[in-house]
Amino acid sequence: MKFIVYFLFIFSNQLNGQIFLIDKEKNENVPFVELFDSKGIILGFSDENGIVTPQLTEKIKKFNPHFIYLKHMSYKTLTFSLKEFLDSNKFYLIADPITLPEVVIVPKNIKTFFIVEGYYRSYNIVDNQLNSYCDGRQELLYPIDSKNSILIKRPQNRSFLNVKLEESTLKNNITNINVAGAVTIDMNIQMVNLPNNRKIYNYVDESVEDYFLKSNDYLSKITQINTKKNDNAILQEIVYISPLDKFEYKGFGWHTKFEYHNETSLFNTNNKANISLANILYHKEVRKYKMKPKKDEPFQDVEVVREFFIDNIKYLDKKPKGFKRWGGFNKYSNYSFNFWEQLNNLPYYTPLPVGIVDAISKNLVELKNTSK
Repeated sequence: MKFIVYFLFIFSNQLNGQIFLIDKEKNENVPFVELFDSKGIILGFSDENGIVTPQLTEKIKKFNPHFIYLKHMSYKTLTFSLKEFLDSNKFYLIADPITLPEVVIVPKNIKTFFIVEGYYRSYNIVDNQLNSYCDGRQELLYPIDSKNSILIKRPQNRSFLNVKLEESTLKNNITNINVAGAVTIDMNIQMVNLPNNRKIYNYVDESVEDYFLKSNDYLSKITQINTKKNDNAILQEIVYISPLDKFEYKGFGWHTKFEYHNETSLFNTNNKANISLANILYHKEVRKYKMKPKKDEPFQDVEVVREFFIDNIKYLDKKPKGFKRWGGFNKYSNYSFNFWEQLNNLPYYTPLPVGIVDAISKNLVELKNTSK
């Protein structure tokens, strides 16, 4: 009897620590909602059941942000003070229909290569400070022969760096960690060299043309979302690493503790069986680590956000020139026109968090443009 009372007491406390994020119209929980503060730092996500766990709530209390933002691609962003957030166990999200392009043209005859083009942006936060930001026009070259690797080209690129932070890390003999860079949507995503109790994820079905994307059901949620023309798009959300599934990795001179890795993709189709790189419109990746070299340095909290807004897909018979494997942070800018002023053509484009925009203008310096 005492055991039952104790169990009910613990279970009740766990429920009391949960916060539910709910679709106001459907009255269903919303999974994988981003929670971030006014500086743009991501505090975490609701889990696959649309719940902000007690563990995440405790983390938010310790972080003590002034405001908390709830963001999801299918819903309007909500803002609450820390007190408002902690005083309630339910928040209702309002659907925000998106606009899709009229047509996506896919050739019937599959050629040797295809290129996915669009606008990318990426930023890197280290120990709660914005360390770097880059954006530009990028092209991903996919070979039909899956034995070849994905190649990258960035014809337009801006790079911004927190020079003071870089100088400070060098002065204190600490490695400046910068993981911002180009955005790739892999044909095959496999997690290798992991402990035996972890899974290896395969993210491609080679029997389907155009690199059909798939993942195990327990890792992903595929939902139809509303558009302004009352048709549907498909939103695929995948959690590769959750806060309850952390692991460490030592290799290539680094000691890394992975905290989370979430990816979101939007597809211009109303049938989940047609999800493919041929109709992808948007891709976002969020990763958070604790990292340090194997030598005696402190762990640094490292967060990276990468987004890719696709506006064109084309097929080629021959491999074009100018593509490389390198997709990291370029320590220079390279652009011939103000590409960042032409983003209104992307109807599903969303601005950066205000805190990130503010930090770019105040703390970061644009690196030299080699095209000027």
